[in-house]
Formats: sequence, structure tokens, C-alpha cells
Amino acid sequence: MRYSAVVVTSNTEMARLAMHLLNRTHLALRILIYVARAEGNLVNVNLIADDLEMPRQYAGKLIHELVRGGFLESIRGRFGGIALARPAGDIRVGDVVQSIETINGRGSDRGKAEPAVRAFIQDSQAKFVEVLNLQTVQDFLPSVRQGLPSRAGRREGARAAKPVNTRG
Repeated sequence: MRYSAVVVTSNTEMARLAMHLLNRTHLALRILIYVARAEGNLVNVNLIADDLEMPRQYAGKLIHELVRGGFLESIRGRFGGIALARPAGDIRVGDVVQSIETINGRGSDRGKAEPAVRAFIQDSQAKFVEVLNLQTVQDFLPSVRQGLPSRAGRREGARAAKPVNTRG
């Protein structure tokens, strides 16, 4: 597909064209990774907020958006909490980004852009999400990234190997 030249007339217009993620999207991904590390156990919202150093209300709002997006499930009540709605390997980063960014209504003023610019931005965003979708939440878990078996994969009662002393 060919695009005609885009003339940017101001820094504000250039900023709107830039591909970047909102801080809240980054925090939403951190919440998903945190919950994934719980390995199927329910996690308390207050614990998430404290450990990720964010206000409880803000964490609750992001968690609500992740539940609406189908990434988390919420169980209410005294023994309730938050868990992944599906396996971490099935939650693609691009889908999360697209969900959170869409919920926030980003790009609502793009209807005013020239059709060629609007098509260029939409195509760029689609490619951006496509690249992000090459990663899943599972890819950010330490046991997978470092090539170590997860605790869930070990036999019941099995012990981890002792580290080898390489010093003489």
C-alpha cells in the first residue's frame, strides 16, 4: 500500500502520530504478570496495589478494565480475589494493549485527520499490535524467561537441585 507524503505542521500533531503506550497500559500489563506469578491462586486487590506501589482505587479500576476485557476473573467475597481468566500463554500483549487503549478512548480526535493520514495511522497501529501480539504474558514470567521449570511443573514433593559451588 502506498501513502502520500504527510506534512506535520506542529509538535502537537507529531505527538499524536507517535506510537507509545499509556502508563496505565504498562501498569495493566504489570498487574497481569503479577497475577500470573500466583500460579492459579487468588490474589487480593490490596496486595496487588501494595506490591506494585499504586493506589488501591487505581489498581481496582485497572483490574475492572482487565476483567471487562476478558483477561482476569474476579471472585467476590471474603475468600475472593483476582485470577487469570485463561492461561498466561493465551493472553497476548497486543490484545491487552488494544483493550486498555480502546477503553480509554484514545484517538477519538482522529476523525478530523485527512483520510490518507487516518489510513496511515490505522495501518501503523495494526502493525504495532501485530508485533506486540508476538509476546504473551507467559513470556514475561521469570521461570519461562530464564528457562527454569515453574513450581507448577514439578512433581509433588520434588526438591530443587542444589547450586553447585564453582569457587575452589
